[in-house]
Amino acid sequence: MNDAEMSKYMSLETIHERAEFLLNIGVTATIQINNLTPVYQSQVGGLLLPPTANTKEDAIRKGTKWLKNKASNTSSDEGA
Repeated sequence: MNDAEMSKYMSLETIHERAEFLLNIGVTATIQINNLTPVYQSQVGGLLLPPTANTKEDAIRKGTKWLKNKASNTSSDEGA
């Protein structure tokens, strides 16, 4: 994520807005070490998301699903 995108992201006030913004950028995955075990962690432009998986494709799928869930949940929508 470039500086302009990060500034825009930081200006968004709700979880819904932030999730939609990140979905528009697109989820990727990076290799991380978790308890000395390599895993793929979903991310958007360097922002790490909670979902991890054993394959890059699964991490992207899980990260996308997680963001879509956040984007559709507007009941507790204050802050991120």
